[in-house]
Amino acid sequence: ILLFFAGIPKTPFIPNTIISMVQPNSAAHKYALQAGDRIIAINNEIVQDNIQKLQQTIEPLALKEVPVTIERNGERITKTIMIGVKTGEQGETG
Repeated sequence: ILLFFAGIPKTPFIPNTIISMVQPNSAAHKYALQAGDRIIAINNEIVQDNIQKLQQTIEPLALKEVPVTIERNGERITKTIMIGVKTGEQGETG
C-alpha cells in the first residue's frame, strides 16, 4: 500500500483516503485491502475524505488492533487491522 497506516506523509497532495496501491506481501495485502478501497473509519472514528483526520486518528493507535471500515464497490466492510504494521524484507515492523 502506498499509504501505510503508520508513516502516512503529512502532505496536502493526498486529497482523500482512497488506497491507491497495495504492494505484494505488505500489511495491506495481509489484511486483504485493495487499491480503490476508501477508508471510512478507524476505531469507529469517521475519517472519510480527510487525510489529516486519518493521520490524527492512527497516531495513538500504533501497534494496536482496531476496527477499520472501508468502502469497496459501494459496500462497507469492517476489518480488524493492526495499525502501524508493515511487512518488508526484514519482517513485520511497527
